[in-house]
Amino acid sequence: MRIIILWCILVQLLYSCQPESRQADFVVLSTNEVAIEGNTENGVVFSAEILLSKDEPILDNGFVYALTSKPTLGTDVKVAAEEEGASKFSSKMMDALAPDTTYHVRSYAKTQSFLTYGNEVTFRSNGSKAPIIEKIEPSIAFWGDTILVTGKNFDRSGKNNSVWFGGFEASKRWGTKDTIYAIVPFELNTKKSEVTVKLYGKNSTNSKPFEIHSPVVTSISRTEGQYPDEIIVCGDYFSASAKNPLTMNLIHDGDSYCGGTVLNRKQLSLRVPFIGLEKEGFLSLEIIQQGERLLIKDFFRTNKQSIILLSDSATLSQPIYFRTINLDMTHVPLSVRINNYVLADYMLSESEVEFSFPALGGAFDDEVFDVDLFFSGKLMCSISVKQSGPIIKEIYNQKVDANGMLDFYVVGVDLSQQCMLHGKVVMVLLV
Repeated sequence: MRIIILWCILVQLLYSCQPESRQADFVVLSTNEVAIEGNTENGVVFSAEILLSKDEPILDNGFVYALTSKPTLGTDVKVAAEEEGASKFSSKMMDALAPDTTYHVRSYAKTQSFLTYGNEVTFRSNGSKAPIIEKIEPSIAFWGDTILVTGKNFDRSGKNNSVWFGGFEASKRWGTKDTIYAIVPFELNTKKSEVTVKLYGKNSTNSKPFEIHSPVVTSISRTEGQYPDEIIVCGDYFSASAKNPLTMNLIHDGDSYCGGTVLNRKQLSLRVPFIGLEKEGFLSLEIIQQGERLLIKDFFRTNKQSIILLSDSATLSQPIYFRTINLDMTHVPLSVRINNYVLADYMLSESEVEFSFPALGGAFDDEVFDVDLFFSGKLMCSISVKQSGPIIKEIYNQKVDANGMLDFYVVGVDLSQQCMLHGKVVMVLLV
């Protein structure tokens, strides 16, 4: 026995010639073979002995193990000694181990000035007990939230555990041998799901299903207004992910108006729909997420909106005016058609629309013509206007004089005044 001890001391002293092992002058360790109680599922026992120690007290001692040779503190798994500071120390290790795998173990001892590792031993694992889930907190959460799984027999490093929500794996997780943190995957497409921890081919499933939180509305920015006012709905658990889309509808008298934007998890943005002129009433809000429906009835009162033609007759040289009530035309996607001709030029203010007839020859040769107003491509207003000025039937022999004026011959009705043609005032020559 003395020969073995002297040999170990000699080996450590020889290593002390190297800078990285200078600590051997103070502490000499011997790591014993790993003891296995029949099966690694029952745990393994690490043990070691301090063969030589100088004046500095041992502050920390234990074991490190890894899948590669020469495991070290800081990068590999640490197992603290049960007898801290004793010359002989051990530890029963119950960590989850991969089956049919060789592990490398070294003892260590740390003083105020030095860190010493003992010799390396190996053991062969035949697996460990299945993971056990004891609790999940919270059991109701949202996509992207972090949940805590507590239990037993998890991977101490946290690297080899996998957490599944139904058929979807959490891409981010970390933890220790008895706790796992996991982020709820955005791919999860069911309201309720089982949470399963998988490790080295063995599984554990939580007895209580995990649940995605339902949308919650806490406040609404306004409860009265008109098209196209914006409504901000505040709350929580609104999905902005295309993988689990939230849909919202505003309902008026049985008609549903789709639209709205999820600004973030806590805010929705909607526009008051155009329900028609001279109409008023109440809107209800419908929110649908993962097949679950939230209905807020009659939360918003719509004001009556009107468009008034200031004159029921017009001439080619004078503009036509529409006056609006509770309708801001500067925020309306408007298009104007006269006898199905799309009018490109018109002027808008908050409460007024102004436009003139385009001079296109026979396009407006009727005494009464239709003016149609479209909002977002949908016909909202159609008004008949009587043409009180000249009615052009035909234009021919057009020529431009030296002053840039256009002379032409026309055939029509009441051609005794000037008219507008292609943006230039020209003299109408009677025939």
